[in-house]
Amino acid sequence: MTFSSPLWLLGLVLLPVLVVVYLVLDQRRQRAAAAWGNPALLPNLVDRSPGIRRYLPLVVLLVALAAMIVGVARPHANVTVRREEATVLIVLDVSRSMGATDVKPTRLRAAQTAAHEFVNKMPSKFRVGVVSFATLAQVAVPPTQDRPLVNRAIDYLHTGEGTAIGDAVKMAATLGRRQRADGVIPPTSILLISDGARDGGRTPPKVAALKARELHVPVYTILLGTPAGVVQHKLPGGYTETIQVPPNGTTLQMIARTSGGQYFTASNDKHLGEVYAQLLTARSQEGVARGHRSLRGRLRSAPARRGRALGALVPEGSVKRVVVALVALAVFVVAARADTAAAATSECRGLMTCVPVAGPWVVVPASQKKQRPQVQWQLNCPKGYIVGGVDAELTDPAIDLWFLATSGSPVGPGTTTSRTIVFVATYVGSAKPAPTFRPHVGCVPATGGGGRRTPTGIKAIVPPGRPTVHRVRNVRVQTQAASFVACHGDERLVGAYATRAFRGAEPPTPAVVASLSAHSTLGRNRVVVRAHGGDGRGVVQIAAVCAGGR
Repeated sequence: MTFSSPLWLLGLVLLPVLVVVYLVLDQRRQRAAAAWGNPALLPNLVDRSPGIRRYLPLVVLLVALAAMIVGVARPHANVTVRREEATVLIVLDVSRSMGATDVKPTRLRAAQTAAHEFVNKMPSKFRVGVVSFATLAQVAVPPTQDRPLVNRAIDYLHTGEGTAIGDAVKMAATLGRRQRADGVIPPTSILLISDGARDGGRTPPKVAALKARELHVPVYTILLGTPAGVVQHKLPGGYTETIQVPPNGTTLQMIARTSGGQYFTASNDKHLGEVYAQLLTARSQEGVARGHRSLRGRLRSAPARRGRALGALVPEGSVKRVVVALVALAVFVVAARADTAAAATSECRGLMTCVPVAGPWVVVPASQKKQRPQVQWQLNCPKGYIVGGVDAELTDPAIDLWFLATSGSPVGPGTTTSRTIVFVATYVGSAKPAPTFRPHVGCVPATGGGGRRTPTGIKAIVPPGRPTVHRVRNVRVQTQAASFVACHGDERLVGAYATRAFRGAEPPTPAVVASLSAHSTLGRNRVVVRAHGGDGRGVVQIAAVCAGGR
């Protein structure tokens, strides 16, 4: 306890003096009474002596004087009281990779759901703010106790480009430590939900984490996503570019470790459930956050006591337990939505940027002859892309499938391969009504030298070249009208084929395969095909192999 005017306390020294004066005067009164009467006869006149009660008025007077002197000295006292107050900033990654569907329905949507759970479970006196970041970090809503406003701000977030994670952490830490109008700076924590490392922004994540630690703002990070995550981007011509976006937790681990927070992943449901249960148990034992509030009151009168000046400092350790429990809840919600289902084919596996191209179900003739017939089917990558990976779906393991390539490819995808690839299939099993296969190609951007060929050992004899060109046309079978493919005027026809196939995700039945027929004839440097049937799904690839061109 302290006093604003301690000199007034010297008045307390006068209280013992007053007691001495009172006792001296009382002694004189007793001697004066004895001089005019006989004290031995006093019991015959008075039933009993007042005893100690005669001093009660004096005691009341002295206590009142002491209280008055202490009040004039204006005392101050520190009192410990309950307090539930803190600021939590939810920082959400809205980069393009957050549109991946490996966490259902998307990473961003799962993060938004987890953020809603986090907000709804938070104590009502906590202030919550939302910061989103892509190319730039933006404040979606400043710290507030208005929960509906926070939830609306979370719902309005959408994906963009870039990952300015350092800018977002620095902005959130600075925003949370701003002084309120009443002079209070509550403890602040940050919940960061992201799926990867920095991609843009002005502030490096290390610098942002050090700034958060300087401001005493721990950052709790959640790594979102699975290694199978991909995002798709529409390209001209109806193609779809697929980009692999596996999560990268290195940056998030560094931020959590440097700032004094904790790091979680959303890929292990069981472990996160155990962590969440432990944190909830710790929270129930510790109770709500308690803190010290400095209470300054002037002990003079009731009206004065109602005008208290309050300041606050909540221990961050207690608030941290509450925030960690809520973070674990958010992680648990996100992890429960993770979906690690693998794709049916792997033409894009290992390619960070890939455009998958799927062909139709190609019919492979079944024969028992020694010389088994072959079929070919050509797939093309979109303009600006070249072949990076191949795969196929087979309805029978006895289909021998390979593809035509040129010298030097596809050893270096993106450098030595071209836009086209020709699948060649032969059925080597016993007779089967309708064996089919569906070719798949993964196309990568043709940057960094795409189109050039890697020199090989035969260059000293003759440079690698392409002596033939495949002139290919895909025709949907609708009528019995003739379709043809011709070589150019300076070329000559040296080969041709017409391959039957069926559109759709599922392979055709034997009856549907039998209904599609195609007959080809050669003449005048071109191949002419007449086809019919196919139950509306039929397609025929007509190819003319031409040589001698420039």
